[in-house]
Amino acid sequence: MTQQSEINGPWSLHFDRDGTEDIAIIGDADGEDLVRSRHFWLPEGDDEVSPTLAAMRVMVAAPKLLEALQALAEQADQDCPGEYRSRHFDDALELANTVIAEATGRAA
Repeated sequence: MTQQSEINGPWSLHFDRDGTEDIAIIGDADGEDLVRSRHFWLPEGDDEVSPTLAAMRVMVAAPKLLEALQALAEQADQDCPGEYRSRHFDDALELANTVIAEATGRAA
């Protein structure tokens, strides 16, 4: 059994059954496997989401999260001059720029 998620991104998330356990597979835009998870069970009903499944979902969402973070950081510089920012805002923006730099390999 394979279940394709609708993520509308450059990556796809598939779930395959291996006996009685599930495996999550992240594939690239060409359908090549990038990451295979360890075995877990897909939640049913009110079951908790396993850490493995949660991690796979975050990996799939990561490109969109990075894109959104970059857009927010750029817009913050345009919409909110430094003299009007709170210390918390500055700290959050600094953290965002650090994360962007780590993810893209560019200087902060």
